[in-house]
Amino acid sequence: MASRTESPRGHAGEGAGARKRGVVRALGLGVVTGACDDDPSAIGTYASAGAKFGPSFLWTAPVTFPMMYAVVYLSSKLGQVSGKGLFHNLKEHYPRWILWPTLIGVLIGNTVEAAADLGGMAAAINLFLPVPIPLIVVVNAAVILALQIWGSYELIRNVFRWLALALLAYVGAAVLAKPNLGEVIWGTFVPHIQFSREFLSMLVAVIGTTLSAYLYPGNPMWRLKRKS
Repeated sequence: MASRTESPRGHAGEGAGARKRGVVRALGLGVVTGACDDDPSAIGTYASAGAKFGPSFLWTAPVTFPMMYAVVYLSSKLGQVSGKGLFHNLKEHYPRWILWPTLIGVLIGNTVEAAADLGGMAAAINLFLPVPIPLIVVVNAAVILALQIWGSYELIRNVFRWLALALLAYVGAAVLAKPNLGEVIWGTFVPHIQFSREFLSMLVAVIGTTLSAYLYPGNPMWRLKRKS
């Protein structure tokens, strides 16, 4: 009888524990997904925008966020529903004259993006280590390539999951910068547009780095890896 009376509590405790694990897992996946679009090239672009235009450029964040959300959500759902990657779906449902230009365009975009990321990482490391930036680029590229060749998906996922905690540095940076709260709020919600070459070039760069080319094929494949 005692075991029967205790079993509902046990099931309730297991259910609560499962819900907590689900919440923690969802938060972890959210951080990793957010980190996917917070690559070194994006950080460098946002830093350049802030240095040149200050808080008046913050309005681009709420404008580009829905775009990024739609891209990540639809790309992930594509992999979840179809069980295939982006280009596999393009190959099956669209003619080759759509597949090949899209594939080549994404390949070029991802190559340029990877080069910018390697350069951004090297520039950041160079702030702490007086080593030539080209050498740091070569070492970083070799380490990442070695992880992909000899490492497993689980190893790479766990490494970048811990590295995603670096996003918390944004909180400290925002506090240490001591920005004017009024200027921040005004710049975030009131668009300030300049029809100058410098401003429009930076606007295109911010949109481009927010909607990175690797998000489109990357999210479906990440979803498939998690299901397998």
